[in-house]
Amino acid sequence: MITPKVRRVQSAPWFSEELKDLQRIYRRQERKWLLNKSHLERGKLREALGKYKAAIKLAKTSHFSKVIRGTLNSSKELFNTVRALTSSSSVFSPLENSPQFCQSVADFFNNKITNFLTDFSPPLLDLEGKASSCYVEPVHALDSFQSLSANKICDLLMALKSGAPTDLCPPRILKLAPQLVTEALEPVFAEILQEWIFPAGCKQATVIPLIKKPGRNAADLTNLHPISLLPGLAKMLEKHLNNELSVFLQENCKLDPSQDGFRGAHSTETALISTSDIICRRGDLGEGSILVLLDLSAAFDTMVVILTLAVFDRQGGGPREHRRQAGGAPMGIPTAAVKPRSDRHHWRGPASVPPPH
Repeated sequence: MITPKVRRVQSAPWFSEELKDLQRIYRRQERKWLLNKSHLERGKLREALGKYKAAIKLAKTSHFSKVIRGTLNSSKELFNTVRALTSSSSVFSPLENSPQFCQSVADFFNNKITNFLTDFSPPLLDLEGKASSCYVEPVHALDSFQSLSANKICDLLMALKSGAPTDLCPPRILKLAPQLVTEALEPVFAEILQEWIFPAGCKQATVIPLIKKPGRNAADLTNLHPISLLPGLAKMLEKHLNNELSVFLQENCKLDPSQDGFRGAHSTETALISTSDIICRRGDLGEGSILVLLDLSAAFDTMVVILTLAVFDRQGGGPREHRRQAGGAPMGIPTAAVKPRSDRHHWRGPASVPPPH
């Protein structure tokens, strides 16, 4: 039986052949000192150890300086590199690798969202009837979503970077046979867009808690930040729906002109430029400016789905025959994609129990 060779990843790329030679000299001198314990050999050992440590420090400085200089053109890569070099390892305990810990994390985040919503006045937890009663037929409506061609499905598949740990087949495997996968998915996507039925398996997210800052104790749940991962099929569908909705909202002037998030050709930089321009123009006119910055806690996690769907419905987001139920509630594939939606918290293998619908 032939054992395949395993390539080891070099954990210390700065460790050169020169350092290896100094390491051999140091260890050889250490063995000599252990044999006779003489003061002469001890002095030689200290000298060899000093040269070895000084060479390591110089090699590390040279290597990491070169790495940092290579990321100067990208602030994101620069900050990630500096963070990786200066951060310490996080503190873990054996108890955290258990289903009980996953369940405690799930309960913590769910209770946090519930408590946050109940603090509002009036409460935001019973708004489905109110959203239905104030329904107004929109002037412009998105009557239908375009069907996905085989080429479009193939493009969405090849652009898929990752899926969820619960995917039976990861995206990197699907990309090996794009034609076969495209042929299998084309009738599935056509059925979803025609019947407005979103598969239940695509609505279960995998939530992985990450530590907010390196070095913090993971046993303290306030140090964790939830990251939601959807299955690959759901990501492909959402990408298509997002493109269709973005075009509809822009063509009908449904977006706020001052919105810079989640829009093409807009970013934090454009928001800063616009804000700076307004402040400068106010200053030229001799007027003062007050800038108020809000940092919302768990902004996306505390989003009220019912209100979001109601606003989407008023903007014409869906065919008229699908847009309302008998009682006037918003309806359509956006509703089918999020109601009911569930999640499971995963942590190093174990998972929490999915919540009841």
